[in-house]
Amino acid sequence: MSPEDSKPTRVTGDSNRPAGGKTGRKRFRIIVLLLVNVCLLTVLELSLRAYGFAPPDKRPDPFWGFYGRYSVYGVENLGSLGTFARTNHNKLGKFHLEYFPVHKPPNSVRVFCLGGSAVHGGEFRETFAQVLKLMFARDNEVGNIEVINGGGMGYGTTRILRLVQEIISYQPNIIVVVTGHNEFLAQRFNRNLLRQNPVILKARLLLDNFRITHLIKKILGRSGSIDFQPEDSELPGGLVKKGEKDSILKLMEDNLRAIAALCEKNGIKLILGAPAANLKFEPLSLYGAAARKYFMAKDLLSQGRADEAYEAFWQALDNEDIPNRVSRDQLKVLARVARESKAEFVDLQKAVRTIAEDGVPGNSLFIDMVHANFEGNIPIALELKRKIKNLSNLKAAPEKSFSLSEITVKKQEELQALLKTKDTSVALAAAVALSKIKGDSNLKALREYFEAENSLTVKKLFLENVTEAEPYFVPFLLDFLENNYHFGFEAYQALLAITGQAFSCRSFKFKETAVAVKNWREWWQEEYSAQSRYGLIKKNKQFSQIVRRLLSDDLNIRVASISLLKSVSGQTLGYNPLALRRARSETARQWQEQWKSLVPQ
Repeated sequence: MSPEDSKPTRVTGDSNRPAGGKTGRKRFRIIVLLLVNVCLLTVLELSLRAYGFAPPDKRPDPFWGFYGRYSVYGVENLGSLGTFARTNHNKLGKFHLEYFPVHKPPNSVRVFCLGGSAVHGGEFRETFAQVLKLMFARDNEVGNIEVINGGGMGYGTTRILRLVQEIISYQPNIIVVVTGHNEFLAQRFNRNLLRQNPVILKARLLLDNFRITHLIKKILGRSGSIDFQPEDSELPGGLVKKGEKDSILKLMEDNLRAIAALCEKNGIKLILGAPAANLKFEPLSLYGAAARKYFMAKDLLSQGRADEAYEAFWQALDNEDIPNRVSRDQLKVLARVARESKAEFVDLQKAVRTIAEDGVPGNSLFIDMVHANFEGNIPIALELKRKIKNLSNLKAAPEKSFSLSEITVKKQEELQALLKTKDTSVALAAAVALSKIKGDSNLKALREYFEAENSLTVKKLFLENVTEAEPYFVPFLLDFLENNYHFGFEAYQALLAITGQAFSCRSFKFKETAVAVKNWREWWQEEYSAQSRYGLIKKNKQFSQIVRRLLSDDLNIRVASISLLKSVSGQTLGYNPLALRRARSETARQWQEQWKSLVPQ
């Protein structure tokens, strides 16, 4: 053995360590780092949720109702008033603020009206759903039939199906679906979203569940954005080819069949309505087959050949290159699905045609190409009311969904103190009672009460119950008519009921609303601020003005006018603001002939 062999071998610390030791340590550090980051993100996520940051019912829906877990209605506990479902904050751009008890009252029928903007009706509810509400409220032959306007702006059957899936839990007895106008436009306006890569869409749906995602969006200045890929802002161009048309018609039919199956499974009665359209409205393009048929129809109508003109107008709709109104192919789909399921079918175009002066529904019954005005919505509502009454079989006495607490105190100081109570029903009842007492301190207290109240439902209930407020309350209502879209309708109705004035404030005329507010404010300051509720109404001039408003084409104005006249004179002379024009015009003339003898002395 050589001297070198006899020398002790130097053992280093790493001599017996595996060759992959460095790799193992690196992997371990990565795992620890990932776990730490996951823990930090989890803590941040839980903290954001605990803090209430970006709750699903208030943040913008990036999927426009087509995907995700964004519901239209949420549940709200209002203490002594009860538990209500109401339209979520983030859906108020597409839907009206509606509320209804989560637990349906006994002996009541709950009816949801679903569809697009023709059901939604605009800011002042110029829609058949509003007419239905008023009709059932005045019908003593039926019990409590609760009508809920679930119309969504731009909604077609794809999103209506998702909405049906949601509202089943609210125990509807009847669902009315009126659809057809939006089928092609909904698919084209939302094409960026609907054609998105499925993998990317699934990733977005997953990430959207985390509040951290919305925190990042806010930091990046995207919190106000509706979508990473926003909905097209302009009408998509290009002609609809036969393949696309057939595909969308099939999608419509599949969606309607799914809706019918859901209703049948859950014991819900379904009414499928073919929407009415303004047949006299020009096609988007003044060239091609649609334009030829349209001008031929106008020529036939000028010759008094109404039936032939009616058919030609429909042919024009059937040939539109970019369908923006219901076609007869869609009517066939609706009728076929109703026939092959247990649904009821109603052709609302035929209902409107019955009152068209020359046999063809046109501008006298519509605001534009598809949205009926109040006159056009009356025959639609009458037809649907007959269907609903036949399906409901409800003869029980009406039962209120809820009622305000009875207030026994009369002094304004005591009422102002009750505004601060934690009992929601008592505070609301005190606010309504206080609105009937003139005084600067009362007006200030009511403003503070309204601003401090977080519930949109309570605010709406308040405005719905101040129709007998003192005129001193008018400036408060004008603020909402001018600045708050969600409560514009309630403020408008209260103003009509309190003052008897309208100043040409009408649905779908938003520019004129500002002018009406200005006129209302000036009129109040000059003539009405010092008067009691009926101070000027009892005078001949004001009384005669209200009588003339019985001939208004605005249903809201007619309802308020006859209510005021009845409260002052104790009579209606058989006038029905919901009747068709000919019938109500006759009774309005009776008012004009007899108003002098009815004026209180």
